[in-house]
Amino acid sequence: MVTAAIWEIGLPVFSAVTVALVGVLTRKTDDRLAYIALLNFTIVLLALPMLPFAPWPTPKAWWLLLASTVVHWVYQLNMIRTLAMGDLSLAFPIMRGLAPLMIAVVATLVLNETQSALAWTGLGIATLALIGFGFVGHRFRNEATHPDIFLSAIATAICVAAYTTIDAAGVRAMHTGDGWGFVVWFFVLGGAPAIVNGLYLRRSSLVKTLETTWKPSITAGILSLFSYGSALIAMGMYPVAHVAAIRETSIVFAAVFGWLILGESFGTIRVALAAIVVGGLFILKLS
Repeated sequence: MVTAAIWEIGLPVFSAVTVALVGVLTRKTDDRLAYIALLNFTIVLLALPMLPFAPWPTPKAWWLLLASTVVHWVYQLNMIRTLAMGDLSLAFPIMRGLAPLMIAVVATLVLNETQSALAWTGLGIATLALIGFGFVGHRFRNEATHPDIFLSAIATAICVAAYTTIDAAGVRAMHTGDGWGFVVWFFVLGGAPAIVNGLYLRRSSLVKTLETTWKPSITAGILSLFSYGSALIAMGMYPVAHVAAIRETSIVFAAVFGWLILGESFGTIRVALAAIVVGGLFILKLS
């Protein structure tokens, strides 16, 4: 039982740390379109050697793979747009902080996962604290912040909720014990639109662009493979809403990384908010 609890918490926390690092790398990159294309290409290269050993998807899983590919592409385009509008410490909490509550609602409707009143309370507390990270200490009249960042971040959060639910359903649509096969097939096929789109739009300056983006792109690709792979494995074993809520503590890690790496502010209020996030997740775990 202790081992199960370690996996239930450890996999999403690992995913949170790595996805936060990907957010930092994305924010630091100038040509994000080329960056995303190479990131996805890296994931494909890493996943391809596993493909011959991966179980064949069920008919339902194939349809979910197709849906996931489209939603992930839309998500990546929205993420690029959102991160270009303002500080990582503002954009990231909004677009990731709303996701757990949205995922819980969708999982309840689509995956028939039920949450107790205590669980909804914990989710609500954690969500408000996570979003709070984006507002603390931010100067909203800063010229570097685009006024549409909130709408763009909400659209991105909707995409996160959509692809998370779709992918969790895909893992569960596989035969018993074959859920990891969906993960492999997703990594091989899911990034195709972003790769084609990036290569087409950057075809005239591809070599020059790759010279400046290949290091962060490959690093982010490796991190993304382990980050989302661990999250999907966890979602195949545990309630999606619980895994998503723990994973979105990436906001806390992103704020820390933004402070340490990008020189963005952190402050004592965010320390208090981090404690509230942990409290909300503790309530969720007790439910």
